[in-house]
Formats: sequence, structure tokens, C-alpha cells
Amino acid sequence: MSIKLIAVDIDGTLVNSKKEITPEVFAAIQDAKKAGVKVMIATGRPIAGVAKLLDDLKLRDEGDYVVTFNGALVQETATGHEIISESLTYEDYLDMEFLSRKLGVHMHAITKDGIYTANRNIGKYTVHESTLVSMPIFYRTPEEMSDKEIVKCMF
Repeated sequence: MSIKLIAVDIDGTLVNSKKEITPEVFAAIQDAKKAGVKVMIATGRPIAGVAKLLDDLKLRDEGDYVVTFNGALVQETATGHEIISESLTYEDYLDMEFLSRKLGVHMHAITKDGIYTANRNIGKYTVHESTLVSMPIFYRTPEEMSDKEIVKCMF
């Protein structure tokens, strides 16, 4: 049986501990593409957090796809067309926000456009995530989140 698709994560797989693509990884991906194998990034990051990797690895051709948000969003990389898009309900968000307060831990919600937190004291992991995935952070109360399409929440 020949391999038709390789789905690969980012940290510790595509990039090294310095967040760099090694020449060996780049060559392996290009060799796979030349052999007719589809190479697809599958990650928990949002699309903004993988855009540069898609460019660097030349994974934006017609028929290329990316899986982001832990599988909640699947897109064509050349056009951005969404194949699968699963978001959380506002009630899901409220449940998680309540739980985060009950447990005394920071929580943030991620949309396709940004990271939202109801914590006035923005947590260090929220700041880290924002830097890692190149997305802005917004403070919003839970009531102000009712119109947002939330794709992922992180505690």
C-alpha cells in the first residue's frame, strides 16, 4: 500500500526546539510532495499560527489542506475555503468560563480572529499563546462574548 497523505503536528515534529524548520524536514516534505503524497499540517493552533509554516513549506498549492484548532477547522490552504468548521455554543463558553472561575484558573477563548479573556489580569499563558500563534488578545466580559464564534477554549 502506498502512502497518500501525511498529517503532521508542529512542535517537536515540523520544527525543532528553536521553532525552526530544519533543512532535513524541508527536504523530506518537498520529496513527499514530488512523490505525489499530500502533506497536511494538523495542529491545535489557529490558522494565523500556521500561516508562515504553510508558506515556508510550500503547502499552499491547490488541493493542499490544513487542520487547525484541534480539528475544529479544516481549510484549503490556497483559498482559505472552509471544509469543516465546528464552533462552540455561547452556552458552552459560559460553562467553561464559570468552571474557570470556580477552579481559580485563567481561561481564554479563541476565535478565528483573536484571543478573548474575561480576566482583567491577563494570564501569562494567554500572553504566551498570543505570541505563539500571532493573534491579538482582547478583554471582554462574558456578556460581551455572545456574538463571537468561539472555536476553542484553553485553561
